[in-house]
Amino acid sequence: MMKQLCWLFGLLCALTRASAQVINLTESTDYATFKADSGKVRIEFFIAFQKAKLPYQVQNDTARVELDLSLTATEKNGAEQRETIKVISSEKLSNRNEGLLIARLPMILPPSTYDFTLSAQASNGEQIGKGDFKRIKLKSFDSDSLRASDIELAFKIFESENKNSPFYKNSLEVIPNPTAIYGNSVSTVSVYLEIYNLVRNLRLNSDSLYTRTYLSRNDLVLEETERRKVRRRTADAIVYVEKIPIDSLLSGKYEYHFELSDSSFKPIIRRSKSIFIYNPDIKPEMVAERNIDALAMEFASLSEEQIDEARQQVEYIITGDEREIYKRTKTLEEKRKFFERFWAARGGITARRAYMNKIEEANRRFSQGSTPGYKMDRGRVFIKYGEPQNIERENASSNQKPYEIWQYENLQAQGNVIFVFADRMGFGRYELIHSTAIGEVYNQNWQQVVNQNNNRANRDGF
Repeated sequence: MMKQLCWLFGLLCALTRASAQVINLTESTDYATFKADSGKVRIEFFIAFQKAKLPYQVQNDTARVELDLSLTATEKNGAEQRETIKVISSEKLSNRNEGLLIARLPMILPPSTYDFTLSAQASNGEQIGKGDFKRIKLKSFDSDSLRASDIELAFKIFESENKNSPFYKNSLEVIPNPTAIYGNSVSTVSVYLEIYNLVRNLRLNSDSLYTRTYLSRNDLVLEETERRKVRRRTADAIVYVEKIPIDSLLSGKYEYHFELSDSSFKPIIRRSKSIFIYNPDIKPEMVAERNIDALAMEFASLSEEQIDEARQQVEYIITGDEREIYKRTKTLEEKRKFFERFWAARGGITARRAYMNKIEEANRRFSQGSTPGYKMDRGRVFIKYGEPQNIERENASSNQKPYEIWQYENLQAQGNVIFVFADRMGFGRYELIHSTAIGEVYNQNWQQVVNQNNNRANRDGF
């Protein structure tokens, strides 16, 4: 089972250790945090052992191994807590070198910051593996605000009454996938998480909440994976389970995203997790062919006016060479072919629709008079950089003009940056007056721009 996936996982592990060395468990372990009773936090470690690397004892047609797993949590003051479990695997000899042995080791702790040490020993005391996980902060889930657990990736999730299973929780068996690798025989990504404080949160303006989930690659949303669902606030805590088919996706790294919104559709909670898809039978040319066919249909119905509008809409992502090529197109058919190639190079129909969703959202939020939102400064920044993590809004007063500060955390290759927009003319047309992002307008004296008294003095010549 999962022969090719396990081969790939084994290859990744082999790059970091020799076969005779103790296994570095940080390479094959994942963890997630959940709410526990009495204000505590339950952290669960999920470990994948390659069976071929374990010291199985062979008798007749059976191979058997016993592992003692130990997890030690150490606080800053030196206080320690330890949990141990025994994992037993009995296999047919023919399966001895195939697949993974999966273990789950939970620990309940007060909220704090911990260093964790995970170790595995064989029944004879031989050390099999060790891993250190530094500075893991366990945050409290007790609050009047909505909270969510981390995402737990799984090979499969199914309803169960087997409370003795090491993977049982909330009437389910959740078989974790610490490798985060999917594809071939594991053609579905299974996801588990928990949402808390749904009823006690009195500030929500709706009896319903909305979930949005999707996969992305290279920061582009894969529209065919996007799902939206309504969730009623009937219990204070709920379990969210999702299964996403990935058997038609190219091999590579993807991100799974989970969002929870209220009736305003502004995300209250966001969670994401990296996954790796291994589909060797899906070739780029197969995907490219599907993309070209879909794009040809997409642009075949557009008029020349609509095509020229499409050119304006991609101003923020078009390259200099592509600008020159488009200038040389003469016929409507040439323009259509240009956009087929343009979007095929960026991920095809999925990439275009994800981008157009941003255009439509920018138009909905930022349009001013006859000017569409995507042509406004706030619309451009939204399209190029996405939703900011925080927005500070200052209203007009006798001393200042209205302005907004958009804050982005960990912007790719830049870290934390801000954008400052001001309504300088007082008509609701916010302009970008300062940013710390690379390539954007920079004005360290931007506060003078929003200061009413300073502007009046300039006009009067003082």
